[in-house]
Amino acid sequence: MAQSYYVVWQGHAPGIYQKWPDCRKQIENYPEPRYKKFESLDEANHAYRKGIEHYRKRKSGPQKMSRRAPKFRRDSLLVHTKVQGESMQINATYLKNNQKIFFVDFQRGNPEIGQFLATVKALKLLRKRSPTMPVYVPSLKVLNAINHKFLYDPYLGQRHIHDPWHEKLRECMFAAINWLKRNDYQNPVLHWNSTYWGEPPQ
Repeated sequence: MAQSYYVVWQGHAPGIYQKWPDCRKQIENYPEPRYKKFESLDEANHAYRKGIEHYRKRKSGPQKMSRRAPKFRRDSLLVHTKVQGESMQINATYLKNNQKIFFVDFQRGNPEIGQFLATVKALKLLRKRSPTMPVYVPSLKVLNAINHKFLYDPYLGQRHIHDPWHEKLRECMFAAINWLKRNDYQNPVLHWNSTYWGEPPQ
């Protein structure tokens, strides 16, 4: 039986999958998923690099290839990070009324570390209060890191012996990773598609 490959452009964890059950996990309960089956790995890699827009007008099998822009769920949180110099602020916005749910200042950090910490903080907050509310994250790398319960960032490996703020950031990251590994949650973590929905609110 010939091997097939499934490209997921928009799903819980975008990427290329060799098995349909693995692909299906990424698109189930995801608003407006975008995916397509290919017969060779070269075709799949080419399609993933080209993006969904390249295939939007082509006929396809039983996959959703809607011409209209996907919609995000307003009853959800969107995490964001604002970086100025070496300092950063993480926050989460309730999209239904654009209310800031939390914001935390750090003296060190970068956008991906910030989004990771903000996502974990949002999941902790929602786990008991709103266990099915989605959390949107702008970075695909951070989305994959949440799914894999680990984020490697070279910034965390830098040793600033006389910088307690950097060490505090490392402690927060390790605590967030440990929380993900030790706790289950039902809240979907989804990709914020800035192409359709614009940049996250500051």
